[in-house]
Amino acid sequence: LSCMEDEAVRATGEDALSTKHSAAQKGYFHDPFTGFFIRRPSRKPPIINRGTYARAAAIEEVLEAFLAAGDQATRKQVISLGAGLDTTFFRLKEAGKAPYCYYEVDFPQVTARKTVVIAKQKVLYDMLGPEEFSIRIDQEKGEIHSPSYHLIGVDCRDISALDAALHSTGIDTTLPTILLSECVLIYMEPHQADEIIAWASRSFPRAMFLTYEQILPDDAFGKTMIANLRVLSILSSFCV
Repeated sequence: LSCMEDEAVRATGEDALSTKHSAAQKGYFHDPFTGFFIRRPSRKPPIINRGTYARAAAIEEVLEAFLAAGDQATRKQVISLGAGLDTTFFRLKEAGKAPYCYYEVDFPQVTARKTVVIAKQKVLYDMLGPEEFSIRIDQEKGEIHSPSYHLIGVDCRDISALDAALHSTGIDTTLPTILLSECVLIYMEPHQADEIIAWASRSFPRAMFLTYEQILPDDAFGKTMIANLRVLSILSSFCV
């Protein structure tokens, strides 16, 4: 939305990581990878842990159903828009459920940090692909390219740049694809969100768009969420 600064929106990635780390540490779900990325761990109240579990479980259920459907020899791909510091790729890889290729796109400032962490942590780096394949890491651009994983530093609102960046990786747009938008579109102007969905529709003929957004601002979880957004100086139509 027009009242938001990009820096504040980028901060939501850190906040999402913090809540997922808290829930994982409490045993709500298995994620041993959040600790590699988090800077300042903090314990969240039970209502936030429960809400975070619901979010993670919902996304995981749809992704795993997509990846398990049909002929297992069929190559499938996931494109995570506004991926932030999310660890879904590594969790799927650990479980032996990763797609043929996984793409993550976010602001270059975000992907630069993620690139540094992945390059330094052997357990993460080794998941990018077998050693015989070339793994290219460009810390200046905040990008990683491997046969099964691409981290791309692009503002998702710039459709032409987004499209060009994906095509530069050699992406096959005819493959069954999930485009994942997890608490991303709500931080854009409505016309920008519409443009992303329209681009996805015309660019990927065998795709589904999986989105998870904040709703119900007046229940207990919603009120806590809005209070947190205000602390982060993030304003939107649902927290006025």
